[in-house]
Amino acid sequence: PSAYILYCNEARSKLPKGLKVPEQAKLLGSQWKALDEKERVKFEKMASEAKAAIADAAPETKAKGKGANSEPKPKRAPSAYILYCNEARSKLPKGLKVPEQAKLLGSQWKALDEKERVKFEKMASEAKAAIADAAPETKAKGKGANSEPKPKRAPSAYILY
Repeated sequence: PSAYILYCNEARSKLPKGLKVPEQAKLLGSQWKALDEKERVKFEKMASEAKAAIADAAPETKAKGKGANSEPKPKRAPSAYILYCNEARSKLPKGLKVPEQAKLLGSQWKALDEKERVKFEKMASEAKAAIADAAPETKAKGKGANSEPKPKRAPSAYILY
């Protein structure tokens, strides 16, 4: 919490009853601006102590969100097209925008002869094998080959009628 928030929490009880929130905010803001330095330092000290306490407790808290505690996914192997683009991008004229680069690289990839294309496909398969060797313990989740099929739900009364 900031020093201003701590001040508002303390001073809100001293405001006249029946004020709406915007009116309270205006009054508290003007009071905060008019507050003398000694009082302001008091609230700033309280805020810094509160922030330090929160920072001390932060490593103990768990991260929230989808997959926050799970291990990071391994990188996917680049495709033959991506490998080609990485190599050919340096040969493009400078100053091209990204969509223009993509159009040029796509047309060059389509026009690439089979011999060159096989070279990049081989590099892609090697990269895929290297990643698979590096992380063999990863399992397929969701709708993969190793997942069990979900049992079917019973048909609803609406369907049966």
